Amino acid sequence: FSFNMFPDIPRSFNTQYKCFSVSMLPGNERQDVERGGK
Repeated sequence: FSFNMFPDIPRSFNTQYKCFSVSMLPGNERQDVERGGK
């Protein structure tokens, strides 16, 4: 069970880290991300 869940942890952490990165970006870049620009 632990071995099955382990691979999911890095993925979850990566997604959360990206979300936090977007929140920390300046207003201008954040609007671009919200609009769907990459």
